[in-house]
Amino acid sequence: MRTAVKILIFILIIGGFACCEKPVDGLPGDIIFIPDPAAPKTTDIIHFEVSSESGTLINQKIFFRWDWESDSAWDTGFSLSASASKRFLKAGEYNVTLQYADGKGKSSNFTHTIEVIQGYSAPRASFTISPPEGNYTKEFIFDASETIDDEDSISQLVFRWDFQGDGNWDTGFDTARIVVKKYSKPGLYFPKLEVKDPSRLFGGASGRLEVSNTDTLIHVNISWSPEEVSVGDTVIFDASGSFYQTVPEIAFKTSWILPDYPLWTEPSREKEISFVFRSEGKNTVKCKIILDNSNLENTGSVEIFAARENRPPEPSFEVAIPYGNIHTQFYFDCWGTRDDHLSPTQILLRWDWESDGVWDTPFTLDKEFFHQYSEPGVYNVTLQARDDKLETSKISQQLTVSPYNNQTGFFRDSRDGNLYGTVKIGNQWWMAENLRFDIPEKTKSGLEATLCLFEQPGWCEAIGKLYHISSVTADRFDSREFDVCPNGWRIPTKNDIETLVQNLGGEYYAKELMFGGQSDFNAVYTGYASFLILTENMFPVDTVYKFNETYENFYLPSNSIAPDINEARIDIYMIRISRTDGSLWSGYFPTRFYMPVRCIKED
Repeated sequence: MRTAVKILIFILIIGGFACCEKPVDGLPGDIIFIPDPAAPKTTDIIHFEVSSESGTLINQKIFFRWDWESDSAWDTGFSLSASASKRFLKAGEYNVTLQYADGKGKSSNFTHTIEVIQGYSAPRASFTISPPEGNYTKEFIFDASETIDDEDSISQLVFRWDFQGDGNWDTGFDTARIVVKKYSKPGLYFPKLEVKDPSRLFGGASGRLEVSNTDTLIHVNISWSPEEVSVGDTVIFDASGSFYQTVPEIAFKTSWILPDYPLWTEPSREKEISFVFRSEGKNTVKCKIILDNSNLENTGSVEIFAARENRPPEPSFEVAIPYGNIHTQFYFDCWGTRDDHLSPTQILLRWDWESDGVWDTPFTLDKEFFHQYSEPGVYNVTLQARDDKLETSKISQQLTVSPYNNQTGFFRDSRDGNLYGTVKIGNQWWMAENLRFDIPEKTKSGLEATLCLFEQPGWCEAIGKLYHISSVTADRFDSREFDVCPNGWRIPTKNDIETLVQNLGGEYYAKELMFGGQSDFNAVYTGYASFLILTENMFPVDTVYKFNETYENFYLPSNSIAPDINEARIDIYMIRISRTDGSLWSGYFPTRFYMPVRCIKED
């Protein structure tokens, strides 16, 4: 153990001693210097304190400096402090000189002799470890050459070591201050050194050493496929390119840390591992290579950026009309197809026109297609979309092809983008499906201008809207009239409807206007809707819509007003076809009801 250094205090009484010089005029002459009668040792710190018997130092600005060996070389600079400390490391006689001054050029010197006898202190132990870290196959050099003893040379000291730091000394005391140690297994060690000097005083020191099983000669090479990764991708990581530099053919095991899994996998001889990325952004993958013959290991890592998940494209197509005949060029618009990272122009498409599992077209970047069926029937047409990651998805839709010969076509309403099929019957071009144009405003009387069947939006897409007749034809009592037909088309007149019936062959053939009929007009039995305004205290509070003759009759209204119009009544001409017997009724009907609308092309 190290011995504590003693501090001895000497009070210097300067003045009246034969060894001292005469004080300079203007400086105090009764400074006292009284040495301690106990002789100091080389292990002691001696404290020197200057004072005055008469108190002449009080309130005076006096500067002091010291020469510990009186060799005319001042060991301290001037200071206002009237005290100083000094340890003499060698035994002997020392003449200590004090100089004090007023800072204005006046100073006095006084010298006193001190006898320092030999003392003994413990060694100050110290050691280094080289290399500072490494694996258990390395030899570590422990060097205590920096150990210091104030009284004895390092050759007089003896050393012993506890390499594990477990309290058990692994060596006896020996003069060798440099030793070599090789550890048998990895671990965190706190080695200790104890040093003894000839006086049997002890000094000690401890250190820290991490011994691993890491060998940097093991090269960890990680590859992966695919190289470009997106969230949701299954990636194969391969460490088979790893090797030991000095023995490349040596066998090894692998262990992995994968994103979102913080623990090492069980070591395995398999060199590959698969992983599905779940987190977008930077992901770290670590691989540990473990040598078979020694269990030495090394770890490598790669940082992989996982892009946003690559979802399959979402195919979409709009067909001009899902009903046609063997002469119809069915038009398909696929610009609605979407992908999470590609624009529509970059998505590949192909078709199976009969959904028989055989693709009828190759993949193409085209987005508009035509197809004609040679045989009548009901077909499921399938569209498949593929992105640049080879992800695919598909959708299907049913088409009905009749065996008839009517000329058909299509157009797109520039107002809202709705696509309509058309059919030519005689010399007339008719819309082959009900109008779907939306009128967001209300009639002059406050009623809805349009309705969906049963007030369900899906029916508007399936069979078209129902229009309040007074909002699309002339009505003297509700004169606000909306122009609902697309550009180049109009509401039919009484003559237009009568010509249509004649082109069919007469009233008996009116049922051919219905879906599946020879006209390809594709009418459906929607019936019509009426309304009931609920009032309270003569004020309207709600409107209830009723759907009359639904699925029983088809109505085709015109904009022709009855010739016997009067102040009490206004009707328009229309026809009605009964589902029960296919009979045709024609005549004038009030405009206060909701009905489907078909437009006819301008002449």
